[in-house]
Amino acid sequence: PAMVDNLFIFGNDDGEIIALNSSSGDSVYVKKIGGHFFSGSTLSENVIYIGNDNGLVYALNASDGEIIWQFDTGARIKMEPAADSQNIYIGNLKGNFYSLDKKSGNENWRTDLHGILNTTPLVTENLIILPDVLFALHFLDKKNGEIIKSIPLDGRAKLSPVIHKNILFIGFDDGVIRAYEFIY
Repeated sequence: PAMVDNLFIFGNDDGEIIALNSSSGDSVYVKKIGGHFFSGSTLSENVIYIGNDNGLVYALNASDGEIIWQFDTGARIKMEPAADSQNIYIGNLKGNFYSLDKKSGNENWRTDLHGILNTTPLVTENLIILPDVLFALHFLDKKNGEIIKSIPLDGRAKLSPVIHKNILFIGFDDGVIRAYEFIY
């Protein structure tokens, strides 16, 4: 879910975007958008970014749920989008990873990783750290999506990576969190 201006906003498996008043719980709007929403959403500058089971990424006005733009990735989306000041980054279960312009929804670049992407990446100033369920961690150049390095993992990374004091933390589906020295 996302929360902005007293609105608690989420998608459901009926393809609806629902906004509730966070104080009263009253419905503010319900918009039928499309396919099932099984991923979470990302909020940036009063716009909600969310992907659905039909492979579509949406930018929605948080105030009224109206579609600003949509982009078709061609495969199911389970990943929450990541955002910076200008772009949205999202992948699908076919292993395609995209950078999209936040304002227009136009594709900046696409990288085909042939994996299963369902974990929100970590976006830094110059780098994207992207877990792949197929036992890998990818490091991408943020400007062009070029794979800088891919490293094999001993398990399926399922949580978004975090860097703290030059330590990269990755959570796995077996309940283990691993820490790696990170120098970049």
